Amino acid sequence: MTNDQKVEKLTNTLDEMYNVLERLESVIKSTGQTERFYISREIISKLKILISDTTKTSDLLSKYATLRYILETLIISKLLNLEETYTFKLYYSIFLVQFEKTEKFISRINQEIEIAKNYDEREKKEQSELMSKINLETESNIYHKELNKIIAKIDNESDFESVIFWGDYKNNGYGFTSHLIETKIKSDYERRLSELTEKLNQVKTTVYNDNRIKSLFGFTSTEDVFNKLKDKKSGSHQYRTWKDKAETVGLENDYNLIYDLSSSIIHSTVYSLFTDNDLKESDTSLVNTLVTRYVTNIIRELKIYLNTDKLEQFVIVNLTEDDEKNNCE
Repeated sequence: MTNDQKVEKLTNTLDEMYNVLERLESVIKSTGQTERFYISREIISKLKILISDTTKTSDLLSKYATLRYILETLIISKLLNLEETYTFKLYYSIFLVQFEKTEKFISRINQEIEIAKNYDEREKKEQSELMSKINLETESNIYHKELNKIIAKIDNESDFESVIFWGDYKNNGYGFTSHLIETKIKSDYERRLSELTEKLNQVKTTVYNDNRIKSLFGFTSTEDVFNKLKDKKSGSHQYRTWKDKAETVGLENDYNLIYDLSSSIIHSTVYSLFTDNDLKESDTSLVNTLVTRYVTNIIRELKIYLNTDKLEQFVIVNLTEDDEKNNCE
């Protein structure tokens, strides 16, 4: 079987799994596996996109990045079957991650406001110093010429600032830019943070009152929920790394291989700088073989995780009113 045929077969299998999930959604949820349903559906959806994209490119960077992502997905899939608690750690972490990322964005926004204010103060100071040296009534042309030089110099320096919220700051000016960020962008993020805080509290309560989860983690209060849901090393306050997770599921050799290959390409090293970005046939064969192997294993793990063979034995029948009357009779 050629690689194209293998990829096509995998794609068809993923499509079939996705359709099975959609068909059995109500059954899966009714058996207390809502988290498993959404995790599995998102994994399958992501794999479908990644397989499609990786077959369309010969770009070295893209292929190794995809390979690395798929290996990490396999690690996750194995952990879902190996550790009963991992489903909840993975699924509910999204709420905390969204909250923490929004907090970081607000912190970043505050930094950019201060940077803009500093440039505004500097521009005003240099403009004031210029005005003290030049008579505007008699040397207006010289004043505007020198002022344009000041503005150009400051703008050139600000071009090197790592900012993402400034927009069209050169036309708006630094003072108005800081005002726009603070009154428009920051307020939007603060509103989002408030909504996420409310959602986080709702999730805390829901999880705390869910006996399936509470019995596994031994929550003592709602404030205890997200602390115990964090994926930390046993007996430690440190989070598990991908290497830790790979070792847990017996994929340390794959981890070492893929991370060595991908890191040398993904990072700006002398190797990546002087290596041709187009894959050689041997490289393509290696990546395609591993992608196929990993995705095949992910599919196997997900079937075990969802117990789809057993679930497909359920027959979902939608009864009409006439059917219900006949059954009652």
